[in-house]
Amino acid sequence: MELLDERGVGAGGVGGRRDGAGRPGPGPRADAVRLGRHVAEPQRRQDDRAHEHRERRRGREDDWRRDGHGGLERLAVTDVPAPRVTGPRDVGIRLAAAALNHLDLWTLHGLPGLSLTFPHILGGDGAGVVDAVGSEVSAVRPGDRVIVNPGIACYHCEMCDAGEHSLCGEYRLLGEHLPGTVADYLVVPEQNVARIPEPPAPHPPITWREAAAFSLVTLT
Repeated sequence: MELLDERGVGAGGVGGRRDGAGRPGPGPRADAVRLGRHVAEPQRRQDDRAHEHRERRRGREDDWRRDGHGGLERLAVTDVPAPRVTGPRDVGIRLAAAALNHLDLWTLHGLPGLSLTFPHILGGDGAGVVDAVGSEVSAVRPGDRVIVNPGIACYHCEMCDAGEHSLCGEYRLLGEHLPGTVADYLVVPEQNVARIPEPPAPHPPITWREAAAFSLVTLT
């Protein structure tokens, strides 16, 4: 998966398998980053990394996550259980790129009134390929290229019915209140994804970088 900063500039890859066309590869594993109480992954002993690699198994993913508030030294790449599609309107996405928001730094350092369960996965914006859908999903299907809207509401209260999702009493943001997009796999409600359109010729296809940064630069 490719990681972008809040300007849409590449900030380095975060693991993730790809096929020959640069698309996310198959399989249940995924990569991401964590914020940790310990030093980040590049500073671990090689034998520890080799042991962790051997212990990786089906149904887990690597993520970029944090184990506590602080600075960048709390970031680390690690294995976590991969989320699964369980609800009828859930959409599972194999992420191809994520965009960094300044909110990620604020969350890293700690926000007043925000109580997190650590380890916590950062990232609010991203794009990828639909991998699985719930039984009632109709807007997208497996194989679709989609972008992610990071604001998740209940979608059935008075505010949501009025289209004011950010005023929903259960409104939460990926990467702040919920596990984020700096991972190889993500599950969100159907209402939080949109298909990436194919521009008419002679315009080139929308890149993963452009798609991942779209929600950040248009919603904030």
